[in-house]
Amino acid sequence: MAAFANASGGSIIVGAEIILSSLQAGEQIAALKPFPETLFNVDQYAKIIDEWLYPAPSGLVIKWCPDKDTHQSGIGVIFIPTQAPETKPFLLTRTSLRCEDGHDVSAPGIERRSRRDQFTAHFTAHRRNR
Repeated sequence: MAAFANASGGSIIVGAEIILSSLQAGEQIAALKPFPETLFNVDQYAKIIDEWLYPAPSGLVIKWCPDKDTHQSGIGVIFIPTQAPETKPFLLTRTSLRCEDGHDVSAPGIERRSRRDQFTAHFTAHRRNR
């Protein structure tokens, strides 16, 4: 999220299977994996982004996109538009969060991969009991 806000924007697709691209630096979508809408809470994503990213990016869009055939499932999209230069840099303010069920969700490390002058940040969230 911070990487997109600090660059020229981008989209995060929740419900996409990704692979490393053989054509360019980064990842590409291999397949869409629709899931139940009840698992994509727009307000929860907005709250986490607000708590984890400073400053808050402007024009952020968090949207559920139902499958055209089975409206009970679909994918989520988080769109981060290009941000004004004077609002940068965008920084992560947290690396863990306590869920309602008592579990922690954390980003224990941020891996930076570079190819020439292009950088991408990648982190994997995992659950652990306290």
